[in-house]
Parts: sequence; structure tokens; C-alpha cells
Amino acid sequence: MIKICRIAYLITELNIGGAENSLYQLVTHLNSKRFSPVVYSLSGEGKIADKLRDKGIEVICLGAKNKFDITVLFKLIKLLHRKKPYILHTYLFHANFMGRIAGCIAGIPIIISSVRVAEKEKNHHLYLDTFTQWMINKEICVSKEVEKFMQRKAKIFPSKLTTIYNGINTSDFYLLNDKEKNKKKEELSISGFNLIIGTVARLTNQKGIKYLLKAFQLVLKDFPKSCLLIVGHGPQEKKLKELALELDIASSVKFLGFREDAMKIINIMDVFVLPSLWEGMPNVVLEAYALGKPVIATQVDGAKEIIQDNKTGFLVPPRDWKNLANAIKLLLKNQKTREKFGKKGKEFVAQNFSLDRMVKDTEKLYKQLISQILLK
Repeated sequence: MIKICRIAYLITELNIGGAENSLYQLVTHLNSKRFSPVVYSLSGEGKIADKLRDKGIEVICLGAKNKFDITVLFKLIKLLHRKKPYILHTYLFHANFMGRIAGCIAGIPIIISSVRVAEKEKNHHLYLDTFTQWMINKEICVSKEVEKFMQRKAKIFPSKLTTIYNGINTSDFYLLNDKEKNKKKEELSISGFNLIIGTVARLTNQKGIKYLLKAFQLVLKDFPKSCLLIVGHGPQEKKLKELALELDIASSVKFLGFREDAMKIINIMDVFVLPSLWEGMPNVVLEAYALGKPVIATQVDGAKEIIQDNKTGFLVPPRDWKNLANAIKLLLKNQKTREKFGKKGKEFVAQNFSLDRMVKDTEKLYKQLISQILLK
């Protein structure tokens, strides 16, 4: 009988991000009487590592110099041999791949991977997932659409797949009062704008920000005192800034870069937009809901499972900036609709995407695999 199950978590890095935050929330809310976690990061230190240590969780950063640093694989194998966890649970592609190899060599009895996005660009990720699926016991998908995608594109056996939705604790989200909102607007130099549209995303092709810029050009014709806030950084930042200049909208667009106060910035938005070309389960939509914001997103993968069209927001086709602009204008015109959608969204996330449910579903999976594999 296993009284306390030792679990090793492996992730590519521990900087602030959706996967990293989900790992943090899971590990810090596990039943400590049943599970004992340790967290490994392939790369160096990050802010999530500090937060985990503050909660008393052991964190070991392997210090990979780049994505192809094979030395971390040997370090990981040694650590797993020494720690002897019953379960190895991995997050993000590089950790999934390295973890499978290291876990098999180290003889870890239960290996679980996580898939957080329906990857549409990097086919080699899917090929490696296909060819190494024999090494894992389960692959957790963040949405039913991602699970279907992994069956269809990566040819993962259905018996290997399960869906556990992301969860958030809505009580962690603080709503700013009017005074605090005005102060934040002054800080961002946007006090002169009366309507605020915004997004929070890594600036990559996947997130479709260029279509949001094109849509905003059309929005400005009807709402000249509106502004667009883009929170996040990434490889497309320079091109997107150049596009804003070409569209002659740069004076109404604020590229804010990475912000630790992203939730406070969502607080001051009238409409939250996620124009992604593909997704898994966008945590940021759940966070916008928790802050009572109406959401407009594209009809892709997991986003379709959390946006209730015409109830909590609007769904539009990806790359269709004209429809996106119309949806934004519709919400900007009607404050009552914005408030109704925001209220419904907050209720929806509390009822269906709670942190408690995510933790319980994950613990249930651990117990099932322990019973099937370790106690048979």
C-alpha cells in the first residue's frame, strides 16, 4: 500500500506562462497527505520557481543552455534514479519528449504527458509524439478538441488520452474599483480614450494579432476615441508594430510588452479579444471571465469549448478581421450587453472551470493509474 505517492513534475521552463501557472496551481493544491511533489525545469530559474519554493515545494532547475542541450537528459536520469518517484508528469513539448526517455531509462512506473495545444505548425512535434507514445501511460489534453486532434493527427491511441480542463480560482481575481482603474489608465497614458479593447498573448503567428490590428483599423472609424492594448512580447513584436504604423493606427495602439500586472490591465478593458489561429485551452479567456469581461475569440479548438457564443461573448472565424471588427463594434455600442456577457462569463467559469475540479480530476487519474499499475 502506498501511503504517500512521490510525483516528479517536469516542465520546459518556469517563467510566467499558462502551462507554468497551471503546474503551479496543481502542485500547490494537491492533497499533501496523499502526494509529495518535486518540480524539475529543463532550463534555468524563473518566477514560478520562486513561487513554488515559497510554498515549500522542492524545485530543481537543470540549466539547459538551449533546446538541444542533451546534457540535461543525463542529469534528469540521475535525479529520477535518486528520487525514485512513482509518477513522472511532464508539461510542454521538450519536457514531454525528454521526460519520456529519461523516465523509461530510470524505470519510472507511471509516465504522464500533457498536451496544451493543437499544434498546427510544428509537425515534427506530432511525429515524435506518435513514435514515443509507447513510453507513456496517459496523455492529458486540456480540451476535447485537443484530444480529438491528437487522435486524428498524431495517431495517439484513444486509450492513452484523457481530457482534464484547466481550472482557476475565481476568488484570486481582484476587481479594481473606479479610482484604481483611473490610476492604471494614467500609468499607461490612456486616460484620453473612452473605450478600451485588449488582448494578452505571446506575440507569435499562432495568436493572430495582425488580424486584430486590421480589425481595429475598422473599429476606429466608428469609435475614434477607442484604444487597443496588446500585452505580451514575442518574435513578431517588431512586425506588428510596423503593421500598426502602416495601418495608421499606431497612436491608438499600445504595445505594453510582458507585464506582471496583466490581470490589472484586463480589469480596465471593456472588451477582451483572443484572435488565435489555433489554441488548446486558453487560460487567459478564463481569467478574463473571472474579471467579468466579455470575450471575443476565434472559432478554434478549445476556445469553442469555453466561449458561449452570444451569451458570454462572440465567436468569429479565424483570420476574418471584418467579422472580428463587427463583433467588437457590437459590444462597444452596448454597455448593457458587455455587462451581461461579463456576468455570464464569470458564472460560467466558476461553475465549469474551477481549480478544485482540475485538481480533483488529476488526483483521480493518479489514483487510477496507481491502482492499475502499482497495486495490481
